[in-house]
Amino acid sequence: MLGKRLRRFRLARGMSLDDLHAAIGGLVSKQALSKYERGLMQPLARTLNRIAAALGVKSVQLWGEPVCQVEWIAFRKRASLSKKGQAQLEGLVAELLENRLSLQKRIGVFKSLELPIKAFPINNLGEAEDAAIALRREWGLGAEPIPNFLDV
Repeated sequence: MLGKRLRRFRLARGMSLDDLHAAIGGLVSKQALSKYERGLMQPLARTLNRIAAALGVKSVQLWGEPVCQVEWIAFRKRASLSKKGQAQLEGLVAELLENRLSLQKRIGVFKSLELPIKAFPINNLGEAEDAAIALRREWGLGAEPIPNFLDV
């Protein structure tokens, strides 16, 4: 679990292994960081604390179980969105959703999140567009581009 969470937090911040290596002051090698992410090695507590600080999280967040599972079915993207940008977006959305659900649970307003997208059979691009239009209509989002999806 540590490896997956470490990778997700790193990607959510748009960091490469080189970037994380530099952010922790070279405390461990890039190869060691890669092995942590793949679950082949476990970091020492001091190393984990430094990594967590570089990522702007508490080390317990790296060990903790996620409060939700995000399944990426598909999403439309601009042609200029790189694979790194897509990974960053996916990690950031998962992290923000997890934070929101954790907070809702703590204040007692936790509700199950069922997305209506599962009701749409999507086998081709046209059906995906139809589903997106139907969801926008159902959620009252209009047809214009969404300036900040995370705020919505």
